[in-house]
Amino acid sequence: MKRIVSIEDLPVIADFVIVSLRRDLANFSTYSPKFNDSYLDVFEGKIAKVKSVIAGKIFTKELSKVTINLKDAVGELRPKLNKIEGYVKMADKSLSTTIVGFGISAVRQPLNRGNVEGVTKTLGDLLHIIENNRNVLSEQGLSDEMVNVLRNAREEIERLNNLQNQIISQRAIAVEENSAVFDDLWKTISETLTAGRSLYKGVDAARIKDYTLTELEKKLKSRASGGKKESTAE
Repeated sequence: MKRIVSIEDLPVIADFVIVSLRRDLANFSTYSPKFNDSYLDVFEGKIAKVKSVIAGKIFTKELSKVTINLKDAVGELRPKLNKIEGYVKMADKSLSTTIVGFGISAVRQPLNRGNVEGVTKTLGDLLHIIENNRNVLSEQGLSDEMVNVLRNAREEIERLNNLQNQIISQRAIAVEENSAVFDDLWKTISETLTAGRSLYKGVDAARIKDYTLTELEKKLKSRASGGKKESTAE
């Protein structure tokens, strides 16, 4: 059975489902004897196991932090490029290349597309051209400090990008190694949702929402965005 929710969403959806199942256990037990206290205990154990794997091996927080830092570092390039561009335009005819060929636009193109590898590549090219025109640009006000800031920015972006790729790779390996754990929980979630819809479709409009995946995903998104907690059937 193919899992159709993300790894991070899986235990949250499971928590929603088991709360509803515990509330409606009497109805479920009447429908099928497999839904009993033991079923609940096993369900809870599967949820705990998935949460443990995610906390220890999936690197969600680490990836989120690195991604934010990388986004910030890339975004901070824009005002730096604007200043460099000003010096380039003032130097103009004294440069070893045209303003267009200087490479600032070449950096902005991958910057606007979010292509981090492209940014580090073109930024390296730009720094090389700056060095070839260092004296001319210094006369316009370009300082060694500003060049160093640009160089350090490139190194930091490259470092963060490499770290992000490393974490993504480690995450993919961890997900693959623990796929059976995730799939086992999903199987139980799916089984409970199917039984819940069979019980309440056309019978209880409030309860059937608690066993409909699209409704649970809406609830999850609302909670993640700070929305009010949705009420469940009594």
